[in-house]
Amino acid sequence: MLADFALASHSIVSVTLTCQDIIGQVLKKQTFSAIISTPEIVSSVLEGIYASGDSFRPQTIVVTGDIGTEITASIASNIKIIKFSDAEREGIRAERIFTQAPGSSFVLFPLSYDSFIIPEPHDVFTISYSVNFVGRLLATHLTHENVIAGTAAIRGLLPVSHALSPLDTLASAFPLSSAYGRAVAYAAIYEGTSFATLPSSNVYGGKTRDPLRIEDNT
Repeated sequence: MLADFALASHSIVSVTLTCQDIIGQVLKKQTFSAIISTPEIVSSVLEGIYASGDSFRPQTIVVTGDIGTEITASIASNIKIIKFSDAEREGIRAERIFTQAPGSSFVLFPLSYDSFIIPEPHDVFTISYSVNFVGRLLATHLTHENVIAGTAAIRGLLPVSHALSPLDTLASAFPLSSAYGRAVAYAAIYEGTSFATLPSSNVYGGKTRDPLRIEDNT
C-alpha cells in the first residue's frame, strides 16, 4: 500500500502479481528498478532473476522482513538486498525525492521537491499480471480513473445512511495484489476506517491458516 501511494504520487507505474508462480515469466517480460518482496518468496524472486537471462544487470530487492543467512550468502554480487524498514528510514533523512524519468517506466533519478509530476486520470496507475485458464500471461493496465471508480463502487455498496468511523472495519477476501482487494483497502483508507483481509487472500507463501480468520491491517 505504501509503495502504491508513493509511486503513484510521482506517476511511476507499480506492478503486482496475482500469484507467485508467474514471477519468472514476468521477469522475462519486464525489468524493474526495484522489486518489493516478502521474505517467503525471496528465493522465488532470485530464481526468476537468474532464469530471466538478465542475471548480470544490477538488481535491487526490497524485503519486508528478515531473510535467512543461507539466502544472503548465495546472492550474486549484482543483486542488492534492502530491508523495507531501512528504506523508510533513508526516505525520512533524504533531502531529495525520486521521481520518474520522462518517457521511462520504473527508472528513478533524484529531483528537487518542485519536480512533482501530477498524474492525470487516464495515466496508468498500476499493471496487474495474472494468468488465464490456459496459463497464458496477462497484463491488465489500470488507470487512476479505474482505481478511483473501484473505490467509489465499494463505498456505494455500503448504506449511505451509515457513516463509517474508525471503529468500523472493512474485510476483504481479495488479495491486495488484485484490483478488487485494493479497492476495498482504498475505500477504507478514504473513509478513515480500518480494513482487514482473510488469510485465504494471501497469495505469497506462508503457512496454512484458518481461511475465515480475520487478519487486522489497521
